[in-house]
Amino acid sequence: MTKTSEYMNQKEAMNYLGFSSVYALYEMVNNGLPYYVVGKSKRYSKRAIDEFMDQHKVSKMTTKETAVAK
Repeated sequence: MTKTSEYMNQKEAMNYLGFSSVYALYEMVNNGLPYYVVGKSKRYSKRAIDEFMDQHKVSKMTTKETAVAK
């Protein structure tokens, strides 16, 4: 396993996330994932990706199931 740098280009970020499509990464950016512009390229922070994923965690229980459980 190779060590991942804190800042990754698009391809490295997609690999880190296990995405095969760039559109999934674009969707994360549209939903608030920050990135850095360095020259003409974008860089994604490993820490920012991890935080984004934690903030967008979804419970298995739906709203309807939660109302029934109460």
